[in-house]
Amino acid sequence: MKPFLIILSLVFFTTISNGQKAIVAIKDSACIGWKVIINGNTSVCRPGTIQFTASEQGGTWSSSNISAVGTINQNGLFSTGSRAGTTKITYIVSNANGCKDTAIQWITILDKPNAGIISGDNKICMGGTIQFTTTGTGGTWSSSNISAVGSIDQNGLFTTGTNAGTTKIMYIVTNANGCSDTAFKWITILNKPNAGIISGDTTVCMGRSIRFTSSRSGGTWSSSNIS
Repeated sequence: MKPFLIILSLVFFTTISNGQKAIVAIKDSACIGWKVIINGNTSVCRPGTIQFTASEQGGTWSSSNISAVGTINQNGLFSTGSRAGTTKITYIVSNANGCKDTAIQWITILDKPNAGIISGDNKICMGGTIQFTTTGTGGTWSSSNISAVGSIDQNGLFTTGTNAGTTKIMYIVTNANGCSDTAFKWITILNKPNAGIISGDTTVCMGRSIRFTSSRSGGTWSSSNIS
């Protein structure tokens, strides 16, 4: 005897007010227990993205409220839109048995703060400082490469270190939603020349002169209280 496959269908009836019975659901037994699951974050800061995945391939992705808070492509990548809010992510898929399932996940799109724009010099000679300011508020200052070229305090004052080089000045603001924004500015720390050591008498009688020399060349001489 050749093997054969029997597919059962489950038919559910309900009684309506006039005593008639109506079919409310029909599902093949082959579909029982078959369910699609989607995975992805439930919130995202704007602007941002969420990559969704599904337990079954070959379905279609869609999102509600697409003109406002974001859209999802057919690779499951959701990209935020022009404002915050909520949207429903939907994934619909069918399998080879003709079973169809829909997975839904609600997500929240959150506004992130504004770290503003950093103002301050973009280069400095070693041994100096730069005072930085920003149009943002409520954040913290930091700099990269702090062990070499300098550091910045929480008042925005950058002080050079032991080496010349470049560093990134950052101002980071985080709001109550956990969303953050970073403003940054690259600066260059320059080696300054060595003026050497001046040699010459420290006193002189009026009407006389002193010849000064320096261990370094290429500079210019000047004096205070010239009048």
